[in-house]
Amino acid sequence: MKLHKYCALLPRMMADEYQILKADIKTHGLLEPIVAYEDSILDGRHRYNICQELAVQPAYVQFESLSYN
Repeated sequence: MKLHKYCALLPRMMADEYQILKADIKTHGLLEPIVAYEDSILDGRHRYNICQELAVQPAYVQFESLSYN
């Protein structure tokens, strides 16, 4: 799945943080779903990559709106 342009604005995790998250997902599974918008990842690129590495089926939620008029 591709990254949404807004997701790409955020900095990548440091390598040690990534490994800690990977170990947590390996132990507990994916606890926070990946947020998708316009068929792209809006939030959760690191979780998505880790799920791919560990062969874990990621959960998704669709971003709808911020409820602003």
